[in-house]
Amino acid sequence: MRHSKVTAMATEKTWKKEVLSGIQVTGWILLTFFTLFLLFVGAGIAFTSREKLEFSNIILAKVVAWVAFAVGAGILVYTVQRWVKMLPGLLFLATLNGLLMTYTGHLVNIPSVSVPRDVALVSTLLLAGSSVVSLHFHGRRLNVMDRLALLLFVASLVWGSVSKLAVASLTLGLVALLLAWARNHVQARRASNSG
Repeated sequence: MRHSKVTAMATEKTWKKEVLSGIQVTGWILLTFFTLFLLFVGAGIAFTSREKLEFSNIILAKVVAWVAFAVGAGILVYTVQRWVKMLPGLLFLATLNGLLMTYTGHLVNIPSVSVPRDVALVSTLLLAGSSVVSLHFHGRRLNVMDRLALLLFVASLVWGSVSKLAVASLTLGLVALLLAWARNHVQARRASNSG
């Protein structure tokens, strides 16, 4: 009788831990999408010329956009150790999106905006490369160089989304990730040779 009571209590604790873990993962996913929304929408409005905006109060729209962008950037900086775990998966999805863009010749969610197939293909290859390199950062403690490279990578994604320089911005982002990876690789090799 006593053994079954202990087993039931252990099962209940395990069940509670799984539920809490699921809620926590869901919270992080929602925070990730909320942060991306703040960054991309904030940057999209903040960096758009006044003539192209269709708001009744353009100054208020710009202020709100900059605040949204700043809040998103703050969340990004504060949670970098967490979101780096999701980055390879998000970049894989972006790579699939790029493949669809290459095939159709337009943005997936906005068919009226055409994208040259060569630009879509190069962007897709850069996203795929970034996805592979970002696996390096998963599951390890990030150093300052890693954090700077990851933040520069996200900044380049945002820059590419609000400018017409997607290939240049993705190249800059991938180079930042590669430099951090190379630095860590060299340091690990030195440590293994000296030890």
